[in-house]
Amino acid sequence: MIAFRIILFALCSAVGPVQADQGAELHNYLIDAIAQYGGAVERCSEVRGEAKTPPSEALDIMRDQPAEQIRHYLLGREYQLLDECAESELLNLLVTIGSLSAADGLSLETQQSLQSMEETLFNGTRLEMAMRYRKVPKQLRDELNGLPYFQKPFDTFVVMDALGW
Repeated sequence: MIAFRIILFALCSAVGPVQADQGAELHNYLIDAIAQYGGAVERCSEVRGEAKTPPSEALDIMRDQPAEQIRHYLLGREYQLLDECAESELLNLLVTIGSLSAADGLSLETQQSLQSMEETLFNGTRLEMAMRYRKVPKQLRDELNGLPYFQKPFDTFVVMDALGW
């Protein structure tokens, strides 16, 4: 979260005085989308941080499964829920990045900001977590996803601590 704020501050300070030209407007458009997404990430992280220890029903199910499968489930589901929590802001940011990537007349700062956001969002972590999550048997995913605890953002490390890992 601190890294995201540093990136946002750096991007905002790189704009300098707001100019009336299209380049500055495009940059502000990107900065606004980043700020909206950042706010959503903070909101979702707060929900995640409020998550308590999972109920004994969930722990019992997980204890009966191989630890590697449960780790893959927890990490993949956590990413999935955080993305779902910030879905509209993430979609807006992705559309903004895609639109600006095809635009002409971008300032150097905007180009650098786009590249930075692309590297942050498309670094492969989401794909890796999704692929590992998909390897967890569907029946187990469905059973755990059906529990209220795993229907909103949670902290994987809290669950792992509760499992004694």
